[in-house]
Formats: sequence, structure tokens, C-alpha cells
Amino acid sequence: MNKLQKLMETKLTENGDISYKTTGNNLSDLMFLTAFFEKNLDQVKIGTSEKEKLFSMFIRDPRYGLGRRDLGRTLMKLSMVKPQDIVLAGRYDDLWHIPTDNNLDYLKQALKDNDLAKKWMPRLTGKDKKIAKALCQYWNITEKEYRNLIKTDKTVEYKLSYAVKENGTPLNELFNKNNEEYADVKKCDKETVIDYLNNVYNDTDTQEEWFNKLKEYACNNGYTADKKAYKAEPEKYTGMVADFCALLRVIICKKNQSPNIYYLIKYLGRKELINRTNKFFN
Repeated sequence: MNKLQKLMETKLTENGDISYKTTGNNLSDLMFLTAFFEKNLDQVKIGTSEKEKLFSMFIRDPRYGLGRRDLGRTLMKLSMVKPQDIVLAGRYDDLWHIPTDNNLDYLKQALKDNDLAKKWMPRLTGKDKKIAKALCQYWNITEKEYRNLIKTDKTVEYKLSYAVKENGTPLNELFNKNNEEYADVKKCDKETVIDYLNNVYNDTDTQEEWFNKLKEYACNNGYTADKKAYKAEPEKYTGMVADFCALLRVIICKKNQSPNIYYLIKYLGRKELINRTNKFFN
């Protein structure tokens, strides 16, 4: 920076100290002011040199970098990172969040034989359904062809959604044959769980809708989402919302660890869930 630039980028604090608005280096500013730029993505600027491409990947990478998803995506877009490097630093869904022709062509090719790419694709019935439909139009394929393109039998979601059998035995039969004891968990009364299943749970809800309804119901029935309030007066509550989720998990599979509970509930259905609830409390 020249002297005039330095003057414009400094100010005096109330204590008389000099405060600087910039380090004078764009990459240093991005590094040390990530919290600011994450909230002001429109102010992000970066070039397209190899150094700047690597820097963008570092900001995005959650394993070896800072793991700043939205900022990383913006930087990778501006610095024109190659699609294979975008996936290397992040995930396959970064490609349709940075929807250049090159990225979308690479993504479609990856979907032919890459189950991880299929996993991160937007679904036609989920919260990103508009994006899924836009991809159908861009690739000039029907919705049926799109479903087949992203369909995979290698993920937990698929196995639960399509009721795949394990060794020829349905998953609910495996549960019934399992003599393992139920894991310890905080309990509420059986009527609360049955009421939730009968009057709140809806198998057409997205995962976000399902959790929001569950959270609201739990908070209206003795649970709390306020960790500080629970720690201060635990006797006032049945437990945290997480405890209600944990109860459902144990009711479903007897364990306190399992695949995504949303898919477990969706696969089993209301009738089987009520059946397992009765077995648990009896």
C-alpha cells in the first residue's frame, strides 16, 4: 500500500491506538477475517492464480483446512477451481452450488458410477427440489431418468427408503429376533410417545420439517431445548429434546447408536413404531 492507502485504511481508537482495516494483503485479510467475509460474501475478492486456487480449497476443506463451507464455495467459484479439485476440497454437492457448465458436465459424468456423488444430489421431493428440477432441464432428462441417475443401493438412506432386505430377511423381522436388552435411556410416559406418533408424525415431512415438529412437540410435553435452563433446574423437565430423540432411537433399534433416525422412522411407518413402543414400555 502507498501512504495514502495506509492513511485511508487506519483509524484511531478511543484509547488513541491505531486500528487497521486491512493487512494490506488480500489472502491475509481473507484468512484473518473469515468471520466477517462469511457474512459478507458479496465483498469477497480473489484472483485465479494457482496459489489463490489452493488458498480457496484450504478455506473450504473441513479436514485439512478451515472448513468454511459457504466462503470456500464462493472463493473456489471466483478463483475458477477445477471441478475435480472442488470435490477434493469439499463434496460433490459443491459442484451444483457452483453451477458452471464445466462443473455440471463433470458432475453428470461422475453420477454414472460414483455412489458418493449420488448421495449428495438434491432429491425431487426434498428441500432442494427446485434445484433437482433445474438439473433435469439443464441435462435435458426426465424426472424418472434423474431418479435413476442418482439412485444407489450403497447408502443407508437407500436401504431404509426402499426396504432392502438383509440376507433375505426384512429389517423388522431382524428386530423381532433380536434378544438384546434395551439400552439405558431417559423415559417419559408411553402415552406421550403414542400421542406423538398418532398426531404429530407425518411420513411425508422432509427431515427438517420432521425435526422441527418433533422439537416443538417435545418442548410442549415436558422437554426443553434450552441447555442452560435444564442445567439450572433439571427437576422441572423430563429431559432435553435430544433425550426424546434418544428414546425414539432405543425404542426403534434397542441401541443408543444407529443410522439417521429420520430414515429409520420413515422406513418402519407409524404402525410398526407404535408396536415397538408398546413392546418397549411393556
